[in-house]
Amino acid sequence: GIYYQESNIDSAILYYKKIVKTEDDSDGHLLTLGNLYSEGERFEDARKVYEIFDQKYGVNENSTVPEIRNLLELKKFDEAEKKTRELLKTDENNLSYNSTLADVLRAKGENWNALAVYKDLIERNPDNGDIQLAVCDFLYSQKSYQDLFELLPAVLINKSVSREQKIALMAKFIDDNEIIEAYGQKLNLSLMILEANYLK
Repeated sequence: GIYYQESNIDSAILYYKKIVKTEDDSDGHLLTLGNLYSEGERFEDARKVYEIFDQKYGVNENSTVPEIRNLLELKKFDEAEKKTRELLKTDENNLSYNSTLADVLRAKGENWNALAVYKDLIERNPDNGDIQLAVCDFLYSQKSYQDLFELLPAVLINKSVSREQKIALMAKFIDDNEIIEAYGQKLNLSLMILEANYLK
């Protein structure tokens, strides 16, 4: 508890190891221990904990997602991809799972396949604002500006995306000199769409 809050990971690990040994129903504490191992860069120790949950519960959101992140740290990319695809079978439209798959593919150097994951997701959920924002963030991180500005008008008129979210998104682009120089006209057009969308 308090050790973790103070970012004293080693002390927190010792604390949770003791709890796991003394309590019968300690799954929650064991998972916290695994996450602490991973955060403390003790990735092999974390892997052993996550494997316990694999054997006990199979793929699940609580332990499999952090397990995949841990596998990426270990550079076990193929194993991470396999786990992620198993997770997606439980909920193919889950934004977190698809984002995790895209991260895994990016880690493998398969940027185009990562982009295809997001494009497929948005085709199946064209009006989902959270997905649109996630795709915008991904395209921006990949400097796929042409694709970004093709998607942007749909985001700016989407009523499920708040005004504050739209402004925060545009603010990133306005502060980016590379975008201003290469896509200034498209940026101005996007700003006009944003403004027109809130004119009464």
